[in-house]
Amino acid sequence: MGKKILVIDDHYEVFIEELGTILENLEEIEQPLLKKRDPYRGLELMEKADLILLDLKFDQYDEGKSDQEYRGFEVLRQIKAKKAVENVWIPPVIVLTSYHDIDNIALAFELGSLFFLEKEFSSDAEEQIRQTILSALQKGESEKNRLELWRQRNRIEVMDGTDKFLVGRSAVMQKVYDQLEDAAKSDKPVLILGETGVGKELVARAIHHRWENNKGGQPRPFIDMNASIISTDRGLMISELFGCPWGHPHYEDTGQVGCFQLACGIRYPDRQGWTEEVPPAPQPPDGPIDEAAGTLFLDEIGEMPYAAQTMLLRVIETKKATDLYGHEYDTAPRIICATNRELTLEESTPNSERRNNVFQNELLGVLRQLVEVTGGRTLFRKDLLRRLDVIRIEVPPLNDRKEEDMDILIDYFCERANQELGKNVKFVLPATRKQFKQCNWKDQNVRVLEILIWGCVRHSDGQVLELSPQTEKFFQQSNVTSDFHEGKNGTPKNS
Repeated sequence: MGKKILVIDDHYEVFIEELGTILENLEEIEQPLLKKRDPYRGLELMEKADLILLDLKFDQYDEGKSDQEYRGFEVLRQIKAKKAVENVWIPPVIVLTSYHDIDNIALAFELGSLFFLEKEFSSDAEEQIRQTILSALQKGESEKNRLELWRQRNRIEVMDGTDKFLVGRSAVMQKVYDQLEDAAKSDKPVLILGETGVGKELVARAIHHRWENNKGGQPRPFIDMNASIISTDRGLMISELFGCPWGHPHYEDTGQVGCFQLACGIRYPDRQGWTEEVPPAPQPPDGPIDEAAGTLFLDEIGEMPYAAQTMLLRVIETKKATDLYGHEYDTAPRIICATNRELTLEESTPNSERRNNVFQNELLGVLRQLVEVTGGRTLFRKDLLRRLDVIRIEVPPLNDRKEEDMDILIDYFCERANQELGKNVKFVLPATRKQFKQCNWKDQNVRVLEILIWGCVRHSDGQVLELSPQTEKFFQQSNVTSDFHEGKNGTPKNS
């Protein structure tokens, strides 16, 4: 497919007539050309173009103005601002000039234009014009490829078919990207550490997405379960984890499919047509369990009831589970766990002593359960931690990466909010970005930042991001002060 050229010139027909033969002989150029007389209307077509030919002076706007005030320079300023603020690819610009003016060329160069053409050219300049156009196109293609590589490195896709990404270019986030790529090459358990709101579940989903692709690309289930809400009642606990068939007193009519069953594609038969008096055993998926098993993500693993920890350890060791009715079945999901706190480990006890003190162990389990019910901190089994902490990924808090990552996080969340709300917020003032960077994000992190940006986009009427009342209150609580005041028209103005 040929490259599209956008000509922004109030007398474009004259220029195109002179340039026509050269452009027609360039196989790289798609015909017809995109053309606009009005510079601002021309900017609306910028995203459709691969190269822009821009005149500096527009008679309708620039009559009587000095060279430095020409409308073409204002267009260059807007293009430069868009590229800097939105970090998007912008077509290269060839500035058209009908005179040799070093000052104008220097200003255009300062505003980002690297290529120049004289509007009034002689026939012997055709090869120079041709090479200038080809060089600009090549420069634009290289820049587009570079930006795409940058995006691939700084935006990690979380799951296929969604628009969610892990975003960050800081060294600490690059380390996370490397770790999750390594984790996706293995079936081993993963333990994700990080404060509340840093994106631990997104990391887990990104690992699953890549692991799924490494397994051949066939869709596999991703089941997330908050371990802190697992019931301390033994019957309900087993049902939630490993399932309970219909016909059992706990679930007489419907039964319950446990999270381990969901993660492996295991289901109970439909009750309709079932003639046996005994509740049905779970049905395995078609084919080997390893080929159907997905990921079981256990969030807040540090809050998992102690009895559930014991059950989880057994399943990891034996790859077998037992539902509430007593049916045993094979299960082998990929285990990923996350916690936002240091785990309080139990004191180790020799195996021989454990075997000789069965009654004491049962009593200890009951006491632990009582502590959990009354609000005490859950103890965590050392032997289970050793099984889960095979691959460890520590997700950094926003405070540790806000200087490097805040700008692209703001842009990313603005982009998502625009899509969701049908808004067109394109610009974030430097002073606003500075305020977000000054905040203390401890225990708030990226999750709260996303909520605040969404509220700001919703609150904004134009193309510039406006602070919502909730965001202003958040800044006040973080002792963030504004370093700008309002100008005559209510627009922020640097003091």
